[in-house]
Amino acid sequence: MSRPADLKVTASPTAPPAAPPSGAARVIVLCGGFLAPRSSSFDDTYFGGGLELPSELRDGSFRVVVVHPSPVGSLHDRACQIFRE
Repeated sequence: MSRPADLKVTASPTAPPAAPPSGAARVIVLCGGFLAPRSSSFDDTYFGGGLELPSELRDGSFRVVVVHPSPVGSLHDRACQIFRE
C-alpha cells in the first residue's frame, strides 16, 4: 500500500525516545488485567509474582504508579478510570 503524497513522516518508528529532562524521574504505570484484585494490599504479589516489582522499581529511582480500574469493565471505562487515578 502506498502512502499519500501529502503525508510526511517526521520520526522513524525505531528512533529512540527522547530522554527525560535532567533530574526527572521516569514514571512506570502498573495496571491489573482482567479479574485483577482492586486492593492495594495485593500490589507487590500481583505484579511480579514474588518479586515485589513495585517496591523494587521504586528503589531503582523510578516513580511507580499502581492503578486499580474495574476488573471487568469495558476498555473505555477502564481507560477513563486510569486517567482519573
